[in-house]
Parts: sequence; C-alpha cells; structure tokens
Amino acid sequence: MSEITAPPIKNWNISLERLEKFLSDTFFTKYNLTSQLFREVHKFERLPHLKVEKRPLFSSVRGEKFEDVEMKCDFGPTWATYWFKIDLGSLDLESLKASLDVDDSFTLGLVWKCDCEALVYDSEGVPLQSFSEERTFFPLPLEQTQCKLLFVEMACNGMFGAGQHCIDPPDLQKTFKVSECKLAAKNEVAFQLYHVINMIHNAAKKLGKDSVSEPASKPDVPSARAQELQVICSQAQQFNGDNSYQSAVVGLKWTEFDPVADALCHQVSLRAALLKTSLAQYSDIFWLPDTFGYSTVLPQIANLSGIKYFLTQKLSWNLVNTFPHNSFIWEGLDGSQLLTHFPPNDNYCARLNPDELMFAEKNFKDKGRADEAMMLFGLATVLDIALLCHHHALAVLQQVRLETKKRNLCKWVGELYFELHQGTFTSQSAIKAGNNELETKLKLAEFFLALLSVRNTLDPDLSLDLEINTRRARIREAWELVLCNQFHDVLPGSCIEEVVTDALRYFGKARALIEPKRSESCAILTQWELLPASSNYFAPKFGSASLDDNPNLENEYLKAKFDNMGRVVSLKVKRGSNEEDWKDLASEEHPLNVFKLYSDMPLFWDAWDIMDYHAETGVEVKPSGKAGVTFAYKLGDSSSMQLSYCLPKHQPYLVFELNVDWYEAHKLLKVEFPFNVRAQSCFYGSQIGFVQRTNSLNTSQDTAKFEVCGHKWAAMQQHDLGCALLTPNKYGFRALESTLALSLLRSPKSPDANADMGKHRIQYALMPYEGTFQSAKVQFYADDFNARFSEFPVDVYLLGDSVADTFFDKSLMSVSSPAVKIDSLKLAQGRMDLYVLKVVEQFGSSVVCEIEFSEMMPFCSYTFCNILEEPLDGEASYEQIEGSKRDMARRYDSRTTIFSPEGRLYQVEYAIETVNHSGTCLGILAKDGVILACENRNTNPLLDDIFSSEKIYRISDHIVCSFAGLTSDANVLLTELRLIAQRYQLQFQEPVPVEQLIKPMCDVKQAFTQFGGKRPFGVSILYMGWDKHFGYQLYQGDPSGNYGGWKATCIGNNSQSAISIMKQDYKEGEMTLADAKQLAVKIFSKTLDVSVLTSDKMELAQLTKDSEGNVVSRVLPKTEVDKLIKEYEAKREQEEKEKKDASGSSK
Repeated sequence: MSEITAPPIKNWNISLERLEKFLSDTFFTKYNLTSQLFREVHKFERLPHLKVEKRPLFSSVRGEKFEDVEMKCDFGPTWATYWFKIDLGSLDLESLKASLDVDDSFTLGLVWKCDCEALVYDSEGVPLQSFSEERTFFPLPLEQTQCKLLFVEMACNGMFGAGQHCIDPPDLQKTFKVSECKLAAKNEVAFQLYHVINMIHNAAKKLGKDSVSEPASKPDVPSARAQELQVICSQAQQFNGDNSYQSAVVGLKWTEFDPVADALCHQVSLRAALLKTSLAQYSDIFWLPDTFGYSTVLPQIANLSGIKYFLTQKLSWNLVNTFPHNSFIWEGLDGSQLLTHFPPNDNYCARLNPDELMFAEKNFKDKGRADEAMMLFGLATVLDIALLCHHHALAVLQQVRLETKKRNLCKWVGELYFELHQGTFTSQSAIKAGNNELETKLKLAEFFLALLSVRNTLDPDLSLDLEINTRRARIREAWELVLCNQFHDVLPGSCIEEVVTDALRYFGKARALIEPKRSESCAILTQWELLPASSNYFAPKFGSASLDDNPNLENEYLKAKFDNMGRVVSLKVKRGSNEEDWKDLASEEHPLNVFKLYSDMPLFWDAWDIMDYHAETGVEVKPSGKAGVTFAYKLGDSSSMQLSYCLPKHQPYLVFELNVDWYEAHKLLKVEFPFNVRAQSCFYGSQIGFVQRTNSLNTSQDTAKFEVCGHKWAAMQQHDLGCALLTPNKYGFRALESTLALSLLRSPKSPDANADMGKHRIQYALMPYEGTFQSAKVQFYADDFNARFSEFPVDVYLLGDSVADTFFDKSLMSVSSPAVKIDSLKLAQGRMDLYVLKVVEQFGSSVVCEIEFSEMMPFCSYTFCNILEEPLDGEASYEQIEGSKRDMARRYDSRTTIFSPEGRLYQVEYAIETVNHSGTCLGILAKDGVILACENRNTNPLLDDIFSSEKIYRISDHIVCSFAGLTSDANVLLTELRLIAQRYQLQFQEPVPVEQLIKPMCDVKQAFTQFGGKRPFGVSILYMGWDKHFGYQLYQGDPSGNYGGWKATCIGNNSQSAISIMKQDYKEGEMTLADAKQLAVKIFSKTLDVSVLTSDKMELAQLTKDSEGNVVSRVLPKTEVDKLIKEYEAKREQEEKEKKDASGSSK
C-alpha cells in the first residue's frame, strides 16, 4: 500500500486560510500560534485600589489608604481616576518562572488589558509605560528594586473621549472594565514567528500567488539598525517643567497650533526659550502631524526660525481634490521656500505592513523627480522595523530619509488649502474671541514692559529691575496659557465641553496675570508724558452719528442709507463736493447686511465641518420689530437677535453690532453683502500680509473653497472702487462673484452638545473705499477696529503711523512707508538692555523704509535678527542709528559669547561677581572625611522652616554639594547633577565616580558661555565625595565651566580672607574631621559680619565612613553646631588668657 503524504501542489486559497487560522485570536486558540505567545504566571483577582475624583500627582497618592477590589467589577464614571497597587515583592518571580519550564527566550512581564487609558509607575513615581488597546504587556526589569512595587493609574476615558462614537459628547455615566491583569511569560520566539508569518500572510494576500519568491535573506531579529530609534516630539510644551528627555527632537512650535492663531512668532520664540533650559535637542524639521489648514506665511516663519524642512500629512484628507505632490518646494507669501514632504501612505501612524508599503509606493506622486519618501510608523514594533529593513523580498521602501533632490522638485506657490474642516473657522466663538483679545493685550503688555525698561535704563534711580523681571515672568506665563489654547482641537472649537471650560479658565488666568498691571503702566507712562492723560483711555468709545428715525448716516468719509428691515440700500464713498460723483456700493435690489439661516448637517465631523450643500438651504431672516436704530430678529425656534448701527466720528467705516441669544441645533447664521463691484477675486487678511483667492467656480479647486479663512478683514474691489469687511474674531468667509458672506455662529452637537449656546456680542464693520485696499489703508483700520473691540488700541495710540499721528501727536516711533507696519516692540529674552522690534511689510511690495524713534527712545544700535532673536547669518553686526543721542548699553556687555578687545567675556565675569556677593561657602578635606560649611543669610523668623538645609544638598549617597550664587540657577544644576548620577547608576550598576559627575556638569556650564542667546549660570559649586578610585575628594566648579580638586577652599563673600586663614591653619595629612570642623567655625567667626556666631548663621555637613565601611553624609543639627561654636569660643578664650599670662610674666 502507498503511504499517505501531503499533496505535492498546495492550494493557494487553502494555504492562505491555514495561515489566517494559525494566527487567529478567535479560532483554534488552544492549538494555534496565538496560544503560545504568553504563559500565565500569576493572575490578580483582587488588587489594592484608590479612587480619586481629580488626577493628582503620584506623590500625593502613594501615602493614601488603598482598599482591595475585585478586578472584574466596573470602574467609573467617566473622567474618574483609579490607582492600583501591584506588590511583586511578595511573589517569588524567579521560582514562578522556573515552574513553567521556560528558558531565557521568555520575558516576564505584566499584562494589563482594559478599555481605557492606563499608565504604570515604579515605586518612586517614575512613569514606565502606557497601556492601551494596542499595548498590553510591560516587561518587568527584575534587577531594579523600585519595580518590586508597581502602581497603575487608570483614567476612565478612551483614546478619543468617552462618547458612543469617537466624536460624540462624553457619556458621563459610562463605566469601564479591566478584562485581564496577570503576570505572564512572553514567548519572544513565538512573537518573532508570529510577526514573520503575519507579514508573509499579508504580503501573499496583497501581491498574489504569482509574486511568491524565496526571501533574499533570512531576517535578523531584532535588528541593530532597528534599534536606532529616537523620540520625536511635535510640540515643545510637553517638555515644560520636565528636563529629563535628552533624546527628544522638538520642531518649530510650542503647541501643534491651528494657523488661525495670530501669534505664530510667539509659538516659535517660546519653544526656543524652553530649549535653552532643556536637554531636548534642537531640530531643523517642522513636524506638524495634525492641523486644519496651512497658512501661506508658514514658509516665512520657518525660514526665520532656522527650519529647513516641513513634514505633514493632513492634506491627504482633502474631500474633493487630491493634492498633486508628496515632495515639493513650498513657496510662501514673501518668496520664502521650504522643502516639504507629505508621506505617501497618507497617515502618521503606519503599521509597516505590506498593504501600507504597497499603497505608499503606488500613491507616491513624484516618481521621476524624487526617489525617497518617509513612512511614519506609529503602531509598529521594533520587530516590524527589523523585518522591513532586512526582508528585502517584502520591503518596498527601505530607506527612510527626508533629504531629496531639490532641483527636480515642483514648486507650489501660496497657501495649502485644506478641503475639509472649514467649520473650525466659526465653531466655539468664545474661545476665538478670548484668543484674539489676549493676543492683543499681551502684545500691549510687552510694549509697556519695554517702555519701562527703557526708562529704567536711562534713569537707574527708578530701580525698576525687580518690577520688570516680575512682569516679564507674568507675561510669559500668560503667553503659555494662551498658546496652549491654540492647540489644533481647542482654538478651532472641535473639542469637548470640558476642554472649553478649561480653555476659558486659562484665558481668565492670563487676564489676571496682566490686567492688574495695565492701569499701573498707564499711570507711569502718563507721568512720563508717553501717553495722553485720559480717564477712559483703556476703553475708547466711538463718537457716533445717531440714526434716530433718520434712515441716513453720514460723516466726512461716507454716506449710508437703510431700509426698514435694517439693510443697507446705499453706501457711498465721498469724493469731492458733488454727490453725483460718489459711487454707490449697494442698491435697493441688492441690499447689504442680509442675514440668512442655513441648515448645517455635516456628513460626520460635526464641529469640524461645513459642507458645500449647506448653500442650498439658506433662508433670509427678516426683523420682527424695530425700535429706533435697533432691529429685532427671531432666529429659528429658540433664538433671537438684536441689530444696531454706529457710524464713528472721523472713521471711514460703518459699525454693526449684534446681540444674539443662540440656542439652535445644526444651524448656521451668516450675513451677506452683495457689493456693486465687478470683482474677479477677493483679498483676505492673514497673520502677515494678505491672501488673494478667486471668486469663481471655474475649477474643482475653486468649488472646494466654499468657506475660507481670513484674519480681521476681507475686501472686494474693482479698479476704482472697493469695500472691506472688518471683523475682530470671525474667520469664516465665502466670496462668490460680487457677494461676500461672513459666518457668524454655528450650532454643532458633537463633540460638545452645548457648543456656542448662549449670549454673543458680535461686531463687524463695512469700509467702502476708492482705489485699492492698500492705498485706503484697510489693514491699518482693521487693526484699529480689532484693537478697539479688544478695549485697547495698541497700534493706533502707541505705534507710529501717518494715520496714527492724527490720534496721537507724540508718536514714539514712525515709519516712512505706509506699506510697513511696526507690529510690536518687546524686551529680548533674558535681557534688560536689548529690545526686539518686529516690522511687517503688508502690501506685497518691496520698499526701502526708515524707522524714526523719538528722543524718549534713544536706541543706539541695531542688528537684524530671526524669530529666535539670534543675529542673522550668525553675526552680531551693529550699525549706528542716525540721530541717536545716548548710549544705552556697552556693546560687549550685550553678548555672552563675544570677546571684548581686551580679550574678556564680561558676562562670565559678571556671573563670578554674583558668586562673590553671595553667602560664604567653604570645604575642607580631612584624612577621615570631608566637610562643607555655609553661611545662612536668611534668618527671618517668619520663614517656614520646612527644609533641613538651605544651601547643602545630597546628590547621591556618596556625594554632597553646596553652592554660592543664584538659588534658582542652582536648582536647575542640582536636578541635572542628580540625573547624571542616576543614569550612571542605572547603566553601570555602581555609584558614579566623583569627577565623572562633575565633568559633564561643568561642560553644561561652559556651553552656556559659548552659545548665543544664553547667559552663564551665576553659581559656583563645592562638591565633597568619596569613591573607590581616589577616596575622599573636594572639588570646586565655577560659572565659566572650570573645575579643580582642592584640599581646602572657599567661595562667596569674604572668600579671600577665609583662604588666608586656611593657608595658615590647614595641616596636610594631619587634619582630622574634628579639626576641620573647628577650622570652619574659626573662619566663620572671623569673617562673617556678626558680633556673635550662632548656629542660625551657619550650616555644616560632613561626609565620612561608618564602622561598617559605608559612606554616610549628614547635615549637623543646630545643637552640634552650637556645641562646636562653644568649644571654639572656650578654646579662643583659653588661648587669649594664656597669651595675657605669658605677656604678664615677661614683664
């Protein structure tokens, strides 16, 4: 009989099905490969837990009482937080692992599966790893004692909130489950096999049976190359307050902002300021994972920030048109160019499987011009990367780089319009209004601070240094709050209700930081005659011509006529005395200011989107009543609105004010203006300059732009006539032929069911003009109107302009060209004698311009700088401003990295001088130990005594330090010293040698004397320690970065006198610890400016070995210090007595 064997020809479909079942987590799970991935070691049925209402820090949770709970129960409700304690110290993990009969290819770890977010900490509160649906296994580092006790923080919300669907409002009563909590041994070999077979299975399905081939090489898992990973962070704010991320690379900005924000430069400068005090590395890549639009000013901002590359992917979401490039040159408003790349797999969380690789290859649109592309893996494992790099038969894209050949790439000029999420221009009006208000007020606060600094520099007797530094800190804190709200789901209004509440609270905190100082600043500047004395200066009111019952309004600029429905039926620009020559922008057939209510039902992304088909549903809203100049309207079923007019005196625009009670659902309110002009395009304000867009529907690109973004103004014009619409904080426009529409309010119900519900005050203005918007100064009047709406006209009253001079005849600075705008003046970061002036060309022209400063601001020199406040081209070249009368600072003082002609670095010398004015600190090396002694200057009895020592700190068990200088600088360095010591301990499993701790710290201090924009640390540090290489040691490090070993030394005030005493009394090789303490007491008794030395004025610490040979250090209590002082006083009295006796006997 023949033997039964496998068929020689494998059926393709059956083979694919076998592979699928072999990997399935549903079928044959007792027998397939999935069953071999984990072996259970210990299951936790119950765990100690703690429920907290808010989300406290670990330090406040650890000491609380935990109670046991069954892990199968429900946890909730939404937004609640639970902490769980997992005690591994009570388990014999090695024995449990051995009982499973597994080898070293198994990894012991914690399996945690839940339907919400969680984070595991060690016993010291260090975050170790997050848990999610994709990530459920944490490998246990058994050799680390701090991992014997683990804590898990579980937040009762999913990755996308807690709604039924990802954008639904949160279900506040939702509960969550922990489906599995156990210790398990992970079979690494099985996992490798699982990933290899899974990739082969996916490749076979994607490529088909005709593509099967032998692998070019056996995959080497894990790959050394795959381990070359680096943490990438898209926003610097994540490092604020955390200085431990050395490997992170930060891109351009403070947060992943939405470009509707007008403070792009502050996004950059705040990020730069953080990097100067952080270990995070600088990057020249602008990485913007998610945003809702790409302003045409971004290439210019990037170029002025040292950015060379731009990486993003959101345009792959376009609803109508596919963007034609993946790698291209993006040219911005001023001609700035930026190498830009859109990953061809159209997402930023790739899994690196064959499906995505093949799609990326097929979807890459620049074949022939570029041969490289990026794949941004977000859900891939190290094993996936290894397989991608080494399995050449499967890999479609091997090289992952950003550089490409610029000469072959296409160029895209202007904005990158995002054809989706246009509803974010309008959603959540309160957030947009708060952002606009705070940006304006913060710019003003910075201007006031600069003026205070100028006066303080010119008149040092004012002694405003402390006040200036306090205000600077408050302004920075306020900016951080405002910029946090510019995150791309907050400012656009696509956030949940709880985030809206937080955002408005942040705005309130920012106001509280700067508002109290405004009136004080005004009083000071008025006293200096820099501002006009005015009781209502902070709230200038429009002088207006009243309508009463007269349907006409008129001033020196324009004449307007209204009908009985509140619509403008005539709007004329005055020119000459003959009214027949005045051109009319409105008519009775096509009146202006027509309100329409639209149905607003997006396909899915409710708060995000307005769809083009909404335009088919518009219904005009007519007034239901009229009282004088006020018109009342009923909006839908539940809402109402009042409209009033105002024609300001001496202003060329007509103001409309709406007070709306808004309680609609999926409705959109717009106001429309069918101008009597023949315009083929419309102009819109941007963060800098303007954007021009077509009014037609010629192409699919044109039709996709049915709702566009504009900042502060939009204008339609023909050759000799035009009209601008000014609006402080409304950003959604539509222009079709001669009609311009402004979106006022939306009413989406997801993710915030109460979005925009309530009362709204809305202002906008019509400004008719002759000629072009540039010659009519539309941009200036838009800034003026915006500032008045924000209750302070910063641009009009303070910064010079030919029009501003009409209002304020003592202009502090002015420009010679109307195309140039002085945007802001502020103090340079970290400096009291340097100022940053931001000047903007806003007409789209090339001009030569002169800036003239008044005698009140006698600046002596300048240099062009970038947004990082660094001189362009790396040079600090100054040119004298003609007509300046007074120097404000010495040139070589103003740079930490510039040598004077005498070869001196003044800033380093000033830092050393700071140390010399600080309290005395000394160290003495003895044969059986080391001591540090410090002067305690802060003896105020009202001080809360919560610290064991004011100036002596333990770095590790064998190293202690003390400092003289700025305490705030010392705190930064102490944190870094402890991190260096712990990293060495973790890496080499032994204490760090003393000098190996000090050298990298001094390298950091030296770097702060070498790079522009930084200042030296104003701290000298004494270190005492012991290691097995050199025994007891004493080191000193100074602000320049120099360090050296000493037998005895002193820093701070009176250091030279102390060193003189040490030279006389220090006995090398004979000095004991007791002798060293007495010498320290003697030095302080002779050098401190006190009549009687007490323990309140002196701190003393010692480092030595105990009887068992362990290194021990401690700060001596006051009783011991008092005892040492008494012993010294007794000895001194005895010596004086013996000296007198000897003197008497000699006579």
